[in-house]
Amino acid sequence: MTKPITSYNFMPAIGVILLALCFAQSGAFAMAVIYTCLLCWFVYKAGMIRLNVLDGLVLSLWVWEFIIGVFTEGQNNCISYLTGQYLFTTYYFILRLGLRDVSTVKPFIRILLVFIFMISVISLVSFGLFAGLVYDAGFESLYDFKHLYRPFGSLNNVWGTLMLMLLGIASIPLLTYAQKGKEVIFRIIPFCLLLVCLVCSFSRGIYICLALTMLLVSYYILTTNEKTHIKLIKLVSLAVVLIGMVFVCKDDALRTMRLVETESQQRSLQARVDAFDYTWQALKNNPWMGCGTGNYSLAVNEYTFEHNGDSFTNMAPNVFSQLLLEKGVVGTVLWGLVFLIECIMLFKYSLVDKRIQVFLFLFLLVIFAREMSFAAILTDKRLLAALAILLALSQCNISNGEDRGVVFPKPVYTIMIIICFSGLGVYHFIFWHDQKCYQDYSAFILKKDYVSAYEKVNQARDNVASNVLASSACMAIYDEHQDGRYLELAQKHIDRAVASSPNDAYLSGCRAIVQYRNKKEKALGEAKSLVAKFPENPFYRLLLADMLYGVGKRKESVSHFAKAVIASPFILESRAWKEFVGSDVDTTEGIMDAIRLEAANKPDNPLLLSRYGKLLYLLGDSAVAKEYLSDAVAMLPNLKTPWVYLAKIAGDNASPELLRHLTIWNNMLSSEDNDDYSNYNVKSMHWYLYPLHRTTGFRICCPLSFGKVAFEGKDTDIKSVYYDRT
Repeated sequence: MTKPITSYNFMPAIGVILLALCFAQSGAFAMAVIYTCLLCWFVYKAGMIRLNVLDGLVLSLWVWEFIIGVFTEGQNNCISYLTGQYLFTTYYFILRLGLRDVSTVKPFIRILLVFIFMISVISLVSFGLFAGLVYDAGFESLYDFKHLYRPFGSLNNVWGTLMLMLLGIASIPLLTYAQKGKEVIFRIIPFCLLLVCLVCSFSRGIYICLALTMLLVSYYILTTNEKTHIKLIKLVSLAVVLIGMVFVCKDDALRTMRLVETESQQRSLQARVDAFDYTWQALKNNPWMGCGTGNYSLAVNEYTFEHNGDSFTNMAPNVFSQLLLEKGVVGTVLWGLVFLIECIMLFKYSLVDKRIQVFLFLFLLVIFAREMSFAAILTDKRLLAALAILLALSQCNISNGEDRGVVFPKPVYTIMIIICFSGLGVYHFIFWHDQKCYQDYSAFILKKDYVSAYEKVNQARDNVASNVLASSACMAIYDEHQDGRYLELAQKHIDRAVASSPNDAYLSGCRAIVQYRNKKEKALGEAKSLVAKFPENPFYRLLLADMLYGVGKRKESVSHFAKAVIASPFILESRAWKEFVGSDVDTTEGIMDAIRLEAANKPDNPLLLSRYGKLLYLLGDSAVAKEYLSDAVAMLPNLKTPWVYLAKIAGDNASPELLRHLTIWNNMLSSEDNDDYSNYNVKSMHWYLYPLHRTTGFRICCPLSFGKVAFEGKDTDIKSVYYDRT
């Protein structure tokens, strides 16, 4: 892609503006329209256009993303990532057409440095506010609460990866082109601000990659042909900033550098090691195509989130697992070829400046190392845009005399762009249509017009979301009219949902609930098998306990009730538990005795200490509860629940220091005692982009023998589960 466009005066500014658009939290499809129009205009204005192997790979990545978006389990969820991949592809080709040589690259980098300066300053202001919040709350360590630091609404680790990628881009002007004193200062200030941002991330993976980047940059600075005093200015500036920031944040920075000193660091490392074990197990489910981008947690659902109390995350622990499980073997090979082609270019192509080409390749390896500790690039459009810049700049370094690549007529390129955009547009239209059906469904449900709700949801695509909601509507119609046909329809729809998403183990519990209406023994068998497979899952325990209670096996249900409460103590705070205590004293006493017996064995796990401490407090044993909760915060100060219940134990005499500690969580909704119901609601949003179990919908979806499991609270923050025995 070599023949230049007639005018490049506007290209540097456009390139940076398009990057800035990626920071918008919404309007991705509108951005796709803008990117498409600009790309068509660039193609129209360009002379001869050559597509080389890397260009073809970038285009193939988009095609593969579209394929897995259409055919994988989490079809709805893939739409945001499909749009992100489209933006990455179009942005890459816009830069390929617009950044032809030094005359356009230099002003592009210059404007980009101004943009980097601005977002770095905003990030540091955000960090200052975060630090003030932590210190005002009475804590001395920022490290324990780094998850609360979210510049531009981003996770700390995601933002750290973005800063690292921008650091690599900001390194280029420091390592190339003849520079004067003032120019050096202009270029080094954004670089230094990025260093400060990266130190403030307190991320072990970032620190390791930052060290590698600094070694790489220092080597390049020392081996340039610049004057000695220019080299000294650069090296001394970088050293002063790094050492100064480490000194300012000495305790937190040193804790980060020790890697496995704290409980949270050890748990994080162990989780990443364990991830490799179930990656290979999960891969066999769909090795070639994967589970779809953004569906890592769905791919490993059977092995992780459905059978323990770990907090839900949709982020893969490393890019290798992410690629294999989300994009399959084919997608992994395609992304691997991108790195391979970048390496081959070093030896096969004629390069304007081989040093910068080597630097870009080595820096991409640093980014790969970062992705092996926290995979974020493939799911964030800002990171993909930064990757597009790195890949495009490596292509701009190819000599204009290099006669490699395939030439097509301009109409062919235009048709290719239109086809790709049309595919994205059709996918978005179908998605919007489905969402409208779901919204209308919810409106009819609220009006208790279940027949219209069922008809409306049947107009959506035949996928997991539509089948679960259709099953809910059919159950409601059956409750009203006792028409067995609708019970059969409810069973058919939930069976179809399970078949469409076999990795979603939670749906099997929903199927057992539907079966319980007319096939109690079969439903009990399925509930027992789910409990045997996932013994720590409170939903399955609660389901089995309620079924056993419903058929009169109350003594047998006690142990399952108790284990469900132990896994989710919030049940004891619900209105239904209070009603249950009043209606069946013998059973509730048995449940509480079993809970006390279990909680008497003091664990050494901070999450269990927090949970047991809360249980004991709710059962009236405040003295032991205080001991458990105090030990929990000593091990993991960033847990919310222990601080909340320590304050409740202290009552009106709570110390000002303790109350100050609580202020840091004033705006947080959920507790650290993990709630699998709430977690699944979050999962369903990630996997299917629609809350399958909205308050109304789930009350219909899960009726039991003579009551129903129902949830109270916001859609994304379920507060309590209760048993409506009336």
